[in-house]
Amino acid sequence: MPLSLMTVAAVISFLVFTIAPTDTSVSDLADRDRLRITPSDSSLITETKSLSSPANESVDSNLDSFIVATMNQSCIAGLSACIVRDGGIAWQGAYGYANIAANIEVTDTTLFMLASVSKTITGMALMKLWENGHFDLDDDINDYMPISVVNPNFPYLPITFRMLLSHTSSLKDNWTVMYSTYVYGDTPFLLEDYVAAYFVPGGEFYDSADNFHTWSPGSAWNYCNHGFVLIGYLVQVISGVPFADYCRDSLFTPMGMNNSHWFIAGLDTSNIAMPYHWNGTQYQPLGQFGYADYPAGTLRSSAPQLARHLLTHLQHGRIDTIQVLDSATVDTITTQHYPVIASQQGLTWRRANFDGQWVWEHSGGDQGVCTRIGFCHAKQTGIVV
Repeated sequence: MPLSLMTVAAVISFLVFTIAPTDTSVSDLADRDRLRITPSDSSLITETKSLSSPANESVDSNLDSFIVATMNQSCIAGLSACIVRDGGIAWQGAYGYANIAANIEVTDTTLFMLASVSKTITGMALMKLWENGHFDLDDDINDYMPISVVNPNFPYLPITFRMLLSHTSSLKDNWTVMYSTYVYGDTPFLLEDYVAAYFVPGGEFYDSADNFHTWSPGSAWNYCNHGFVLIGYLVQVISGVPFADYCRDSLFTPMGMNNSHWFIAGLDTSNIAMPYHWNGTQYQPLGQFGYADYPAGTLRSSAPQLARHLLTHLQHGRIDTIQVLDSATVDTITTQHYPVIASQQGLTWRRANFDGQWVWEHSGGDQGVCTRIGFCHAKQTGIVV
């Protein structure tokens, strides 16, 4: 069924912010793009391959041509996108190359690194435990961990689950540390070891000035990757199951996202899109990489799988015949919890206006990676890029 002009207009508005060239990083909320890592392949791609539309007669020509033109203009090697509407996938498209050197094109099954879009799964995992009665959102997280995490500037003020999920915890990203943990392949750090190294005095990466803000927990908003490192760790400690396994068993399997993975090990890397840097004349392959704060950004999945993630939220926690989350949990996730200091922030997701419609969305940016997902309850529509 052809997409309506209104839907296409909304999608184009959404896509423009996501993939159109700008003077700054694609996402000021999840900017890892400042990192420059040495290419894994010393040879650089010298041929700029022209992109073409997917062979799908039902694709709206306006949307399809816009994507192809924008990719060529912005030198984007490969892209996959989906639109969900009224309980199903209304459109999907795969464009360009997953690996230029190997001549592997992007398909609907190609896995992409999600960068900070990964946080929507990490937050969802914690909220699954919340709805099962394991904690209250305003509880002190230290009551649930074998270690203690406090802002040394306010040692007697608790950091709560609600603060972590809404980026108001006063925890701070130390980018020097974060850059130092980037590796090709998967991180060697265990989640519990990295958390202790970063947050516990005397730890290898502990820094009372650079790991914490000077404002008190709950008093201001600042986007923080390390808040979601703690969320992943809390999921692991509270559930008694390794974080990645909990996500697989409690979220990916019931949502039908069986080919979504936090780690590269064991995957067919030929089906994972290569991150590229366009240096002005050439595509530079950056290799498959990971880092210690992986619950904040290293999930790999495909656009159709993420479409099921969006459908679960649009359908009040239900996908197919499975109730993954209670409808009340989805309502709590899509509520503004700090309207004064973070008026557009829900739990993990943020609210934004696209084409006159309020959308709950999240973006992601990493070296060679740009992602964005969002859903609009009023229009029963969601978008994955």
